[in-house]
Amino acid sequence: GGGVGHPVPRRGADGFGFAAAVRLCAARGRRAGRVRHLQRKRQRGGGAYDCRGGGRSAGGRHAQRFSKMARPPALAGIGADAARLLAAAFAKGQSAQRTKITDYGDSMAKDTRLQKMLADCGVASRRKAEAMIASGRVVVNGVRAAIGDKVDVKKDRVTVDGELVRPVEEKLYIMVYKPRGYLTAMSDDRGRKCVSELVEELGTRVYPVGRLDKDSEGLLLMTNDGEFANLIAHPSTHVPKVYRVTVRPGVTEAQLTRLAVGVEIDGRMTAPASVRVLEQQPGRVVLEFVLHEGRNRQIRNMCEAVGLEVARLKRTAIGAVKLGMLPQGRFRELTPDEVRRLRTAAKKKGAKAEGKGEERDAANRSDGRKRPGGGRPARNAGRRR
Repeated sequence: GGGVGHPVPRRGADGFGFAAAVRLCAARGRRAGRVRHLQRKRQRGGGAYDCRGGGRSAGGRHAQRFSKMARPPALAGIGADAARLLAAAFAKGQSAQRTKITDYGDSMAKDTRLQKMLADCGVASRRKAEAMIASGRVVVNGVRAAIGDKVDVKKDRVTVDGELVRPVEEKLYIMVYKPRGYLTAMSDDRGRKCVSELVEELGTRVYPVGRLDKDSEGLLLMTNDGEFANLIAHPSTHVPKVYRVTVRPGVTEAQLTRLAVGVEIDGRMTAPASVRVLEQQPGRVVLEFVLHEGRNRQIRNMCEAVGLEVARLKRTAIGAVKLGMLPQGRFRELTPDEVRRLRTAAKKKGAKAEGKGEERDAANRSDGRKRPGGGRPARNAGRRR
């Protein structure tokens, strides 16, 4: 695109330049053309425009109409610093194409919330990061942080318990075959074995996605991508997980039905599950569980509730990712297709759960209209015909 023909008049710090810059950011691919269009409007109007006020100024006959066009519908994604940076460039007559997107991308980095930055760097989930900030464990540039603080990921120095938090440069997605006897944790104050020891040769800090009991074995995902970890482990996504479970002594049809329909644990029913028999021998049965939720020691508690003892529990798949022939205690990187399929499954499940929640909310907010099946029974209800 060509350069701007006339300096863009501004009112104070923002004025025309602020609104036009935000509009141009939103337009993205039409940046240069939009500048020229606004300049032609200015020339025909013959005066300076107040893009925020919506009124005519200094004899500009198109000012009011122009104001409605230039004012952006929303400022989502465009920070004030970014808009002012573009405004200054346009006021100097610089080409819109020469104003690199990274020029205001850096200023937008200052709008990153501290808890999001900590989650993205793999320190903790956003909720736990907020608790760490509230307890005074997080310091930004030598100053104790507070909930709501924002940081520049590239420039600000953030520490947690005195340890520097570094932004993730290369995202890794790992599948680990966790043996029995290992904690799903990065460290343990009692000196017990942790899954972090299984991936030490990576040279990069990765952390577990979800949990697997100390006495259980099988597939465990690890990553340094906080967004991915939260997406897969979030309760609303319900990514299916497959387990091979050996129980004793035997299993009846009634027990299988109860396990599939749901049993009460800690005062709350478990979600429906898929349970089928894989092998059956005297004194032991191998079952396959497919769960869509992940409570602490859920399968063990479910089996205990129906009178079964778990002898061995092994997770064999998470979504479309299968453990396969991976040796015990070893790991491998996920393929791009496996990562994509996990993301897709989690987002699809999360969107479905969110949609159901919105439907419930809409029903609860109904404005007095009777819903089908609600209200008093029909006058002839219950009468024989």
